[in-house]
Amino acid sequence: MVAGAIVSACVFVDWNSQMHSFSPRTDDVRLRAKRTIVELGRAVGSYLATHKSSRFTVSLRLYSGWHRGVTPTAMRRILPEVVGSALEEAEVEFRNVSFRRQVYFGDRLLAALDSRLVRNAQIHLADTLRQDRANTGREREKMVDTAMVADIVAHARSYPEDWRIVLSEDDDVFPAILVAEYWTKNERKSGVTIVLRKNEPNKHLNAKGLFIKARGAR
Repeated sequence: MVAGAIVSACVFVDWNSQMHSFSPRTDDVRLRAKRTIVELGRAVGSYLATHKSSRFTVSLRLYSGWHRGVTPTAMRRILPEVVGSALEEAEVEFRNVSFRRQVYFGDRLLAALDSRLVRNAQIHLADTLRQDRANTGREREKMVDTAMVADIVAHARSYPEDWRIVLSEDDDVFPAILVAEYWTKNERKSGVTIVLRKNEPNKHLNAKGLFIKARGAR
């Protein structure tokens, strides 16, 4: 890697796991959203800051059950309003890391046809938060993990020279990480794909060099 080179990094965020790790225990949706963004930004920044020979431009993609039908959740509506100030607070600690102020959501896939967008919503994936079929009154996410996996692989195929940082505590993301690593190595690019998390992966996985301990997670 050329010293001083500007590197593009995309962070794929399992939003619920990051709220569990970083957000205060409060019903204030705006406060939870901002504090989670600040702390995950610091975790990402802390990792990238160790690579002092490069400067990083970082974008965030957030994955959760963002819509009941085509109606966005309160969190989905609030996040674009707070992300700018939250990322400004996060990046001040790191000289070589800059976050893009626009946040992207997993309800619009990286590699799907525009003709498949849900009319009037401009998303590919609607109804990702649904009532449990057993009528327990609980809501469950649908298509969220697979959306993240699809985007990680698509990103690696299209941008093998970029860095991918996956924030998820779920081992289900590892097939995508392994495929993303393959695309980077197969194209002989300098891109990197890692998972940043508080818990180590399953001991039976060959995850050496793919796992980084997250800073500050509970």
